[in-house]
Amino acid sequence: MSHGTGPISREEVLAQLPKTRSSLQRGDPTHLSLEEIERLHIERVLTASSGNKTQAAKTLDIDYKTLLTKLKKYGLAT
Repeated sequence: MSHGTGPISREEVLAQLPKTRSSLQRGDPTHLSLEEIERLHIERVLTASSGNKTQAAKTLDIDYKTLLTKLKKYGLAT
C-alpha cells in the first residue's frame, strides 16, 4: 500500500478504505447513479433559479418540456 519505503501514511490508508455515508453527505457523488446525480443537479439549478423553471431549463440547456418530463420522472414536479 505504501508508495515509499517508510511507514504507511494516514492518507494512503484512507485512500484504500471504502467510502462512508458521511463522505456522500459532503457531496461525494462517486457512489451515486447517473440518474441520482442528474436529479440532484436539477434540484440545485431550480433552487438557484428560485424555482423558475424557464430559467432552470435555460441554465441546464434543455427544452422546457424536457425539464418538465424530468421533474415528473424524479418526483420534483411542483
